[in-house]
Order: sequence, then C-alpha cells, then structure tokens
Amino acid sequence: MPRIIELHPGESVTLADGTVVKAVSSPAADLQSSLLVSGATMTSRDALKNNLKSIRERLCVSQQALAAGIGCTQGNVGHYERGQTLPPEMARKVINFARLHGLELSFDHIYGSASLPIITAAQKAGA
Repeated sequence: MPRIIELHPGESVTLADGTVVKAVSSPAADLQSSLLVSGATMTSRDALKNNLKSIRERLCVSQQALAAGIGCTQGNVGHYERGQTLPPEMARKVINFARLHGLELSFDHIYGSASLPIITAAQKAGA
C-alpha cells in the first residue's frame, strides 16, 4: 500500500523508510493538487487520512493540551482528527510534541500505516 501525505504543489518530503513524496499540480479543475507517491498518483481527497487522534490518545492528552503543544486551537485539532488535511509543518510539530512526551514518531506514523510505538513507564518518566 503506498504511503499518503498531503503537500502543496512543488513540496516534497522524505519518509523514514526513504520514500520520497512530492506534490505535483493537477490538470483537473476540481482538484487543487495530486500527489506522486512511489509512482502512484493520489488525489488530495484520498490523502485526508491521518492518525492524529490515535497519536493523541496514545499520548493520553486532550485536544486542548495537544493544541497548546503544537501551536494551534483545539478546534483545529478536532478538524484534523475528523479528516481535515494535517499540513506537514503541523505534522512536524506533532512529532516534536510526541518526542517531548516520550513517543518517537515519524511522518509514516502520522500519514502512513506504521504501528504506533508503546510509551513505557521509563519513557514517560524521562519525558
């Protein structure tokens, strides 16, 4: 299954496993962008899925606490959890927030199908 990430046209990112994701302009008038992911083009409508709610629940934090930690509103977090596109810059902030709470994440955890790591008591104590 290809990894899916939402980017603006011309933007690219490399996932932890080396997969390069690059956004390309779409000729279709009703689509703002398409994604070229491992040779497969996905529309931006296909790329809405993210794992933010599962990540937040794994961290045992509220939407409000996550929002404060990544610099957005609780409403934004709610929208992201319900399918609004999580921009890569916000995903980076989620990765950093999670690291501060003892959870090592990558873009593949946020946008892909990588299993979320378990936070151990030792990791929580060190966070």
